Amino acid sequence: MRIFTRGMASNAPPTRAELEAHRDGSRLRLRTALAALALSLAALVWGWSRLMVVVGNARTAGHTANAADMAREDPVGLALFALGLLGAFARTLLAALSFLHARHVERALAELPGGAPDSAVR
Repeated sequence: MRIFTRGMASNAPPTRAELEAHRDGSRLRLRTALAALALSLAALVWGWSRLMVVVGNARTAGHTANAADMAREDPVGLALFALGLLGAFARTLLAALSFLHARHVERALAELPGGAPDSAVR
């Protein structure tokens, strides 16, 4: 099973050390993506709570608040909400792909002679 190529002319399979380094890099990307996902979700919730204050103030005044009102009254809250939503989507996708990639490398390690000593995906 080919995981990656080290050069156009190289037909040699990757060594155990290369695969383990590759797996460790994928695990690091997964942990980084999960930390960034937590920050994105925090921004999303913080922005949403700020926008709900704008909506509550508008209802108290007797009218509805639309996106233009929210952008005018609290541009930071709207930006936090929008960027948190976009960031959460992107970080979730990155975390899922990193997890799947780490499992793919684990399977390649298991196929090497001697199996994989550390086969649990963290």
